[in-house]
Amino acid sequence: MKKFLECWLPVFLLLLLLSGCKEKISDGKSPLFQSSELSESVQQQNNEAFESTFQLFNALEESPALLGLPGESEELQMLGQLDKWLAFRTTDKFWKNDPYYQELEKTFRDKLQKIESLLASFQTLQKEEETPGTPVDLPKLLEGLKGLSEDMTRLGALGEIDFSGEQQAIKDLLDRFSKIRSIQEAAILASAEQIKADIERLSMLQANLSIFANLLLIDRMSFQPADTDHLKQVVWTKNISSWARGNKQGDIDRALALFDWTVRNIDLRADATVLPSGQRVEAPAQEPWETLLLGEGTMLDRAWVFIELLRQQRIDAGILCIEKPDAPGGVLPWAVGVLSEGEIYLFVPSYGLAVPGPQGIRLTPVATGGTENHTGELEYQDVATLAQVIENDSLLRKLDSDAAPLPITSETVKNSVLWLVGSPCSNAQRMSIVQRELSGEETMVLYQSYLDQEARFSKVAGISRIEHWRRPIRAMYERQTRPEWVDQKMTPFRFTEPFNKRFSLWTARVLYFQGKLSGTDSAITSYQDARVSDRRLRELSQDAGFHMTPEKLNLYLVAKRYAQYWIAITCYELGKINSAKEYLEDEEKDPVSLSGQLWSNAIAYNLGRIYEKSGRYEDAIARYKKNPRSPLGFGNAVRAKWVKELSAHNKEPSN
Repeated sequence: MKKFLECWLPVFLLLLLLSGCKEKISDGKSPLFQSSELSESVQQQNNEAFESTFQLFNALEESPALLGLPGESEELQMLGQLDKWLAFRTTDKFWKNDPYYQELEKTFRDKLQKIESLLASFQTLQKEEETPGTPVDLPKLLEGLKGLSEDMTRLGALGEIDFSGEQQAIKDLLDRFSKIRSIQEAAILASAEQIKADIERLSMLQANLSIFANLLLIDRMSFQPADTDHLKQVVWTKNISSWARGNKQGDIDRALALFDWTVRNIDLRADATVLPSGQRVEAPAQEPWETLLLGEGTMLDRAWVFIELLRQQRIDAGILCIEKPDAPGGVLPWAVGVLSEGEIYLFVPSYGLAVPGPQGIRLTPVATGGTENHTGELEYQDVATLAQVIENDSLLRKLDSDAAPLPITSETVKNSVLWLVGSPCSNAQRMSIVQRELSGEETMVLYQSYLDQEARFSKVAGISRIEHWRRPIRAMYERQTRPEWVDQKMTPFRFTEPFNKRFSLWTARVLYFQGKLSGTDSAITSYQDARVSDRRLRELSQDAGFHMTPEKLNLYLVAKRYAQYWIAITCYELGKINSAKEYLEDEEKDPVSLSGQLWSNAIAYNLGRIYEKSGRYEDAIARYKKNPRSPLGFGNAVRAKWVKELSAHNKEPSN
């Protein structure tokens, strides 16, 4: 996984660096290379490295950046070149270090020292059985294990990281060794297989903390493996925000357009799964690039994508929380707060709705035969601000439904907590240096200071405190230490079309993010490639040379389902509403048999949006109410209520 993370760093970074100055590279006049410290030969080497990496990036659609797929070795060779480039840059005098990451890094280092001390003691014990030497201080060992268990609880809270597995191993060691009364017994126990497994778990924890502690050194003038995901994320969100905003200009108009794109494109799934035993298992934290690629995520995953899209439009946003009355110190995140002209505007990702302002909502006016009929989809006339809902609870009550009231009141939001979203990568000095080198259309937001954002939000009334959102730390840690979680989710993107062997789904997603929706080489054509016909699948199953296994067949069918659904979404973006409707209706009636539930909630929601847009309000309401217990259920119930109320005087058009 480390190799995987490292290999795509140059690809994405050099897109940023070269996209604006590719034409100047050949003559050595690019502003990136005007440092007097660079010799002509070094300058030429840098130019060649940049040029070759730019060419590699142009092949990104053909070579997915996923573990186990081709295209790793060339990108890996470029990593050192990037650090050489950075070595000739001066530090950024405008960059600000962040006390939160400094404290977190120091805490990680402190725990590392304790783990190293414990591991040294266990190694001494294991050698003691063979060659008696300096005895281990057993009381000190037990004290160290007990202290480490408590430390991991505190460290987990600082970064919202789940260390339960490691803590269980520490507890097992503590329980077993607390029963030992002599060094000889301890030495024998330390060599037992189960104890070796627990010690290995402790050793893995040491390695993981060491890697992550280095990432927290955000003043470090060298690129880190995790930068690959950050840069990929920036490229994708910048591309999406450029076209998904449409022709909207104002902050809130652009926010509404990007929020609507997020809601339609990111299916909502549950925050946790309850096992038959009653145990609640939280969904793994996803970084925005994962959520975008998969097209699904939790409420917080949705919120994070929305915030990153806004960031590329240079619009500040954070996650608003209320204090939990039944859990002192605990908070409940419920909305994304978008800052504009000193006010915070409210968007609710779990409902897929903004909070309507005093002017409310209406059905989009559509001119028909010289007269204006209110037939069309819902449209916000304004969006409520935090200050407005504090003064007027009726604005929040617009999000109540027969299913359930919105569990937020004007009283509970009076002392809101705001989480600001960032990561060690987005706050790193190296990102600030690269960002300052970019200009014009190639400008992207690689770096954003938490401290600067905090200063802007602190001027708004109604915010009791502002904090770092800790979920990005958790997501990055899990990405580094549990690659199998990501690996499993990415299985459909390893699908290759059987004729030309292209990674069709991956190619289609990248082209979709770029806004290349239709044409010869587009998202639509690549999605079509992924829809291998049933007849062709039967032929492949009968072809002894193809070796069609049940697992491979399942992958083809799942990829086909993904592609069919995403073709409909792309048609909607293109304004081909009837085509989108037909694709979704086909999937609703005759889904791929082994995955009938795949995208079922999203299909119902997006069909509802299409029917609503077409003035088929009864059909729209029926789709919104189709899956009331799904994660989309509460928001869909509110939307159904709004459509019913506003369309009550309209005659249902014929189909």
